[in-house]
Amino acid sequence: TVTLNNTSGLSGKPASLFVREAKKFSCRITVTLEEKTANGKSVSSLSSLGASKGDSVEILAEGEDSARALEAVTKLVEGGLGEE
Repeated sequence: TVTLNNTSGLSGKPASLFVREAKKFSCRITVTLEEKTANGKSVSSLSSLGASKGDSVEILAEGEDSARALEAVTKLVEGGLGEE
């Protein structure tokens, strides 16, 4: 579970950056906000969560390279998803 600290949350450019990073891995990546779950490799799916600054999301990775994928996307989110 990580908290979104960037201005735009998981929409627009930050969602695109998340998906670009997630697609580097073969495992399945999901992002959950409250009762809604999104495919971490789909910009439209991530955007549909409506996750904004201050929200805590749960990121799950399942598959062969899941540990590396989880580390990479978590680091990206904690780093502000490309926003200062």
